[in-house]
Amino acid sequence: MTFTARAVTPRIRACTVTSPYRTAARSRVCLAIVSQAPECRPGTTMAATNSRYGDSRSPPRRRTLDTARAAPTATLIAVLAADTLVSLTSTSSGSPGWMMRVGVRRIRARLESPRFALGSTLAVVAGIIVAYVVPQRWTGVAPSGVWSDDRVARVVSALWLDRVYASPWFLAILLVFLFAMTSSVVRQVGIARRRLRSGLPGPWITVGHVSNAGEFTAFASGHGYMVRRDASSAVRHPYGHFAAILLHAGIILAVLFAVLVTVTQQRMTISLATGETWMPGSPVAEEGHGPLVRALALDAPVTLSEFNPQYWESGGVRSLESTIRFADSLPFTVSVKSSAYRDGLRFYQSQLYGDSFFVEVVGADEATQTMRLDLSAPPAADVASYADFSFGSQTRVLRAKYYLDESHESMIGTPTITLRLVDRGEVIDEVTLTEGASAAFDGGTIQLVAVRRWTDVIIVADHGVPLLFMSFAVLLAGALLVYLAPVRELRMIPDGDLFEVQWTGVRGHGIDSGEAVALRAELEPNDG
Repeated sequence: MTFTARAVTPRIRACTVTSPYRTAARSRVCLAIVSQAPECRPGTTMAATNSRYGDSRSPPRRRTLDTARAAPTATLIAVLAADTLVSLTSTSSGSPGWMMRVGVRRIRARLESPRFALGSTLAVVAGIIVAYVVPQRWTGVAPSGVWSDDRVARVVSALWLDRVYASPWFLAILLVFLFAMTSSVVRQVGIARRRLRSGLPGPWITVGHVSNAGEFTAFASGHGYMVRRDASSAVRHPYGHFAAILLHAGIILAVLFAVLVTVTQQRMTISLATGETWMPGSPVAEEGHGPLVRALALDAPVTLSEFNPQYWESGGVRSLESTIRFADSLPFTVSVKSSAYRDGLRFYQSQLYGDSFFVEVVGADEATQTMRLDLSAPPAADVASYADFSFGSQTRVLRAKYYLDESHESMIGTPTITLRLVDRGEVIDEVTLTEGASAAFDGGTIQLVAVRRWTDVIIVADHGVPLLFMSFAVLLAGALLVYLAPVRELRMIPDGDLFEVQWTGVRGHGIDSGEAVALRAELEPNDG
């Protein structure tokens, strides 16, 4: 067979060649380099014409740029690439394209399997748990305990465990999870559409006989089945076909929005004494934010109007409540058990609290120094709380010991503080003070001006929380449909002069559900 080719360029001609992976009737075009390959392939013939000159004469040779010498090589590469592409996309059995598609189908089937979807979901959940257990860099919280060890820190950093949501392994797991679960949802949509049109695949169980379609309709309707238009089949809970779709979609949305809320969360902790106001730009106790957002910046002051700890008779903490003012809003109360939402921010009550001791020190040179000493509340009335503060030079330390009540018998009373001045391990002076008292100290005087309770207020800006709750609702709806609304169907088929009634249900709600037995007992009361 001879194919006629037309001239493409003065130095390149085109011909048609039969591919080894295709039939004789289906051929492809390749480019032949005249200067290097006068013919296309062995076994093929070529007749070249020149549309400009009207015959097979070669056109006049012209001077070309040096870069034109690379044209034959580039064209040869293009020919080889086209040949490979055609072979890989071939549909013939045994061709590379056919084998590649078979392999892709197998891989896709494995990725879309329920086991793989469950495994990828558990892997994502495991990554979220790791991010919760291991201190993350973006939270701003310094590692403590075992995580502060140098060897553990090196391993954690090498495995990206301290920045899980930015790690390559978590992103890969998340992408695989999205592909697997999305493919599962698409597959479930196809199954639901087919079953809505043609019904459940079975197996079908014979439950009895009816004499006509009217009797079948009355029987099916009496048991809550919806009779189809053909009057020969009926379905109960048809919306149950969407249970798996909602369940899988809810899982996808819950995981995505949980990650979104975490990586976009902004939070700060402010330590306030009663009556104190924190102004924008002032230092904070702690600050943390997700890797996709910046630090939280408030544009309004925060005031702690009141703080009230309550205790059980045994001495344990019963509740902690703070009254807060934010910007120009009315005062609101937060506690350990309840938060408050204002202007897109959620306020939480921390479990940390204690007393702030405002001390005024007058030195021997009559220089006045005012200090604020914040100490955490001790766990019991007869137990003291301790803290060290710098005082004067680097070698001098002011060590404080604090009781909730000077009698050491009540959790609510008159706080007392003992201050001990230590220089290079040697005790220089020591005093015990209550509110308003003063004493000689370090060649001067010291006075406890005021005592106020302090606590930490946590302020959080969450993004996407309503979407997360919505995903939980979708997930719950799917789970309820799976367990409370399984699809069941009835159909009747001719059986001599009567019609045989058959029943089926989705997997997990078959014969063992007892419904088929109950239907058989009603239609065939004298049977066996």
